[in-house]
Amino acid sequence: MRKSQVIGILLLVGISTVFVGFYAYGQRVENGQEDSDQKTAGDRSAGNPVKLTPKSIEAGKKAFQDKCEVCHGEKADGTGEMATMLDPKPANLTDPRKVGKMTDKEVFDFITRGKDAMPKFADLPEEVRWNLVNFVRSVEAKRVEGGNESGKGK
Repeated sequence: MRKSQVIGILLLVGISTVFVGFYAYGQRVENGQEDSDQKTAGDRSAGNPVKLTPKSIEAGKKAFQDKCEVCHGEKADGTGEMATMLDPKPANLTDPRKVGKMTDKEVFDFITRGKDAMPKFADLPEEVRWNLVNFVRSVEAKRVEGGNESGKGK
């Protein structure tokens, strides 16, 4: 074998290994199997420029009622008026097993870009989207504080 062939094979093997690694990691993230089971509140809020305050939560609640409640429901538990017509169903935002694994930035990006049946909300002002993130954190926290971490709606 010539030196150029050996280099080509090694390069191909290296690129393939990187691709398989990224694919496997992507599958773990998609299936909710990230390295840490639950991020701490400090880890999750990293990157959020809007402080978690009652004023921000209230502003987020108003935006939620206007833009999100029809699908996610009044209690943010995924049981809104449109929920039965959507596939996949809207997320139960009170379930710490879902949102609790995401950073504020990931929730913000999800709101901005949308996914599947959820539309993107990139047209909302950035501060409104961060207020939505803070509101989602508050409903998740209420579920945990209430002693029901199962994430099942009532």
